[in-house]
Amino acid sequence: MIATWIYNAVMAAADAGAIAAVARKPRLTTAAAALFAVATVACALAAIHGEDNFGIIRLAAWGGFLHAPALCIGLGVVLFRSHRRAAIAFVSAAAPIEIIAINAFLIEPRRLEVTRFEIASPKLDAPLRVVLIADIQTDRVGDFERRALQRAMEERPDLIVLTGDYIQHAEMSEHERLRPQLNAMLKEVGLAAPLGVHSVNGNVDPFGWESIFDGLDARAYLNEQTVDLGPIALTALPLGESYWAGKRVAPREKFHVVIGHYPDYALGDIGADLLLAGHTHGGQVRLPFIGPILTLSAVPRSWAAGRTELGDGRTLIVSRGLGMEREYAPRLRFRVHPANSREGWRFDVMRRRWRCIMGLGSVANPLIPLFTGVTLMSQQPDDGQTLVQVTVPAWMIPHVENLNELLQAVEALPPGGDLEGLIETHLIDLNRQCYDTALRHRAWAAERQVSEPSEDFPPSGLSSMPQSAAAWANQAAPDPDAAR
Repeated sequence: MIATWIYNAVMAAADAGAIAAVARKPRLTTAAAALFAVATVACALAAIHGEDNFGIIRLAAWGGFLHAPALCIGLGVVLFRSHRRAAIAFVSAAAPIEIIAINAFLIEPRRLEVTRFEIASPKLDAPLRVVLIADIQTDRVGDFERRALQRAMEERPDLIVLTGDYIQHAEMSEHERLRPQLNAMLKEVGLAAPLGVHSVNGNVDPFGWESIFDGLDARAYLNEQTVDLGPIALTALPLGESYWAGKRVAPREKFHVVIGHYPDYALGDIGADLLLAGHTHGGQVRLPFIGPILTLSAVPRSWAAGRTELGDGRTLIVSRGLGMEREYAPRLRFRVHPANSREGWRFDVMRRRWRCIMGLGSVANPLIPLFTGVTLMSQQPDDGQTLVQVTVPAWMIPHVENLNELLQAVEALPPGGDLEGLIETHLIDLNRQCYDTALRHRAWAAERQVSEPSEDFPPSGLSSMPQSAAAWANQAAPDPDAAR
């Protein structure tokens, strides 16, 4: 990446300049000033050249794990004669940084674990074993993915569920190249189970993701669906439904399992015994005494990995996932090993009356031209007529900083108000993959000459939504502030 080369070149020059300045004047005050100056340059460069938030973090990682220890060692060398104790302290500070870097970048990402949970339920007559595979999220199908899948099959599961994020790459051509490779690997390891293999999509899976399971005895759910598997019932939530913190799923008489990519749906009214999700990667970085610093989910950070008892006999299990955030993000894990989860039975926001409705058509927003998208509607309680309607790309919903705030702001906006400006203030950076996804969505619509939602809309990778918000006008959603 050009930004990485520029960042490292400038930082190397800054390191060399700081060490040279301290060599000319070997004083502690000079060393402190040099450290401050280089740190300032590092932060400014990361903020300027980072492609998005993950890009900023990647460049900051280069600064913290490469340039900071190099600078400390250099300062230790030039200060050794005049300030021996300080020099030893500088060099000693570099050692733990490098140890953490080696562990986070080279060891932990490949240190696979199988995490086991046991749940007892009177609804089951015999033990069942479930394997949850989440966030393979690779851009190179290789030995690690094969080993992880083989470990999953060694658990001899009765049921296998995959909760999305299979391949992550900025270029659609790479998705199309890697899908057959992953498909061949799934066949090679014999991915199968008596109660079936069930998969949903994640937020990095563009259209066509279900081809990964072609030729396998597996079900890829493009829409929300509940199936009877004999001893249990399983409800699969596609991406949009799992992201909705006001989601409702009706209870079942049988032991009920719900699967979705985002764990956010667990904040809703979910009538299930076991809720399975991924997405968070367990935070991917967990600091001592603090926990995960970033989960990209509305659920409490304590829910980001492992088992959470939600009450009323409901258990949420969120996998730490197998892969890592790709593209612009730094490829590391710290105190969050990749994991397959094995669950056994006896075994191992929307505010008020809002609802997302899938819509299709050209968007009249100059910020996001040519994109097809989602229509957000507000319904008046008295007559159920549309008060305000906003159409934005379907893939944008996960990229809205605070969906509740946006919906509330739109509700207060009079007809004819500045929707473009309002949406712009609620967006965070969008990446290349989002753009590619939107273009594929538009191509799909053009091929079928679709102008309105229909029974076969949306295409794979998008959640099925009601065609009208009127049915939801009198259905109150839970208070998102209370849920959060």
